[in-house]
Amino acid sequence: MCMAADVEGGRVREIVEYVSAFLARESAPGADPGFCLVELPLGDEGGTKLVDYGRRAKRQVLSKKDAYALAAEIGVHLSEHGGTGQGVIGALAGAGLRLGGNDGRFKGKHLVKSVDGWASVADIYEQTGVDEVRGVDGPAA
Repeated sequence: MCMAADVEGGRVREIVEYVSAFLARESAPGADPGFCLVELPLGDEGGTKLVDYGRRAKRQVLSKKDAYALAAEIGVHLSEHGGTGQGVIGALAGAGLRLGGNDGRFKGKHLVKSVDGWASVADIYEQTGVDEVRGVDGPAA
């Protein structure tokens, strides 16, 4: 899951502690939960590197070492909370994909016919019967 939030100054540490405790308490045995928190603005170079990392993660296998190196370089929080710790790769990639424009996948039992992995909102409605497709600015047309 990836989300945007407005946070009062000085409360970021509190959020990191809360989410860390939540993941430790609620994650399924054997899960690999990772947590990434990005404070914006990140800066042009940091933002570009984070988005590029997310896109690369969709095409190639990346390592924890890669994830932690980038997180340290651009100044974002990244932590592992169980299992092998591999979840940090997806956590950082998800943040980059979200920053790059709300990238996401439709998951579940529905199969949507697409061209090169892309489907229109109209196609999704027609083929699945979902009630609503949403973007960062609200319902999609």
